[in-house]
Amino acid sequence: MLETLQRAPLLDRESDRAALTAVGDSFETTSDLEKLTVTRLDRWSARNVSQMARTPAPSGPLIDYAPGETALPSPSREWHTIDNALVRDGGTVVTGQRLIVYEGAADPAINQFSAFGQRLYGSPINQSVALLTSLPVADRMIDEAILISGRHDSNWYHWMAEYLPRALDVPLEIDSTVPLLASDRIPAEGLRALSAITKRPVLIARHDIGHRVRLLHASAPVLQVLDSTRVPWTQGLAIRADAVRRAAETLVQAAEASELAPDRLLFIRRRSVHRGLVNEDRLARIASERGFELIEPGEMSWSEQVRAFRSARIVVGANGAVMANYLFMAPGTQAIGLTAEGLEGFILPAVIADAVGVRFSAIAGSHNTPLSRSPSKIEWIHSDFTVSEATFTEGLRAALARR
Repeated sequence: MLETLQRAPLLDRESDRAALTAVGDSFETTSDLEKLTVTRLDRWSARNVSQMARTPAPSGPLIDYAPGETALPSPSREWHTIDNALVRDGGTVVTGQRLIVYEGAADPAINQFSAFGQRLYGSPINQSVALLTSLPVADRMIDEAILISGRHDSNWYHWMAEYLPRALDVPLEIDSTVPLLASDRIPAEGLRALSAITKRPVLIARHDIGHRVRLLHASAPVLQVLDSTRVPWTQGLAIRADAVRRAAETLVQAAEASELAPDRLLFIRRRSVHRGLVNEDRLARIASERGFELIEPGEMSWSEQVRAFRSARIVVGANGAVMANYLFMAPGTQAIGLTAEGLEGFILPAVIADAVGVRFSAIAGSHNTPLSRSPSKIEWIHSDFTVSEATFTEGLRAALARR
């Protein structure tokens, strides 16, 4: 029986991952995990500070976010050219026996079990080595490409706020005929938004196989956040606010939304398997009774979303991928996120809103499952929650009274 267990593929992987932490690179793998040397290109820097962190400041039923004293670091602005690259999982880049970490938030050493769909593993103790599962490789060799996709590109927020802005940042010396390499997971409307702001050809690649690229150009996403509770949110966030603003302004212009008057009240319906707002229907009715229109961005084209948010005076809805659309709102307007205890300190929505001069506030509710019954804190903060109808009503009243 012991021999059978020792031969089990999953146990072999666990053994290799344990060995990575215990002995570093001085071991031979026994599973399908390939051992790679890590080369890090993205170093977050506070030398070019573009934005300050925000600090939760409760104000009655609303939690405002005041300017903090911590400077948010900036991801690297550099573009890197990688010879004979292998691109897989949307954003994993390998050349030879080296893993190229061009995104600081995606460094596998941050967490021993940090993963791209549980395919890439690292260790905070031995950071020079990572383990990567094997995948089939496409027959075709791509001559030259610009990597525009990323590890979370199926998510509207990650695509619109983190990855897409790089399309406007490509160095002029890279020929205009060189295609942008995008994965097949990117939302269709996200790809249409990309095509609206660049004339470069777009090459769609399957995310579940490897793609060989003779000459690959890659740069760090302009906005990055660690999905971890091990460090304060202020230390796990980096932003290039100028690049974020430029992309937002370009998309607003492309959607012909620049001149829209911000006078609408919008309640955002949200359909998600994470952080579900259990009583959303009831809150939507309360908002509707107070003049809010109900919209569901997931059913709208990218340009319809841009125009809706640009024309809003107040937007309210559960925190999530929709926060990317705060970037399209007019300066001086309000975004109100519905969240739960444990996430009041999650400053990303406030930072996104602040980048374009939008005031962000939160209304906090309660998780349906107590922390003591959750497998981990990270799973707890991503679990379903409920917002009190009374607190929500008071929060709307306070927001509507602001000028």
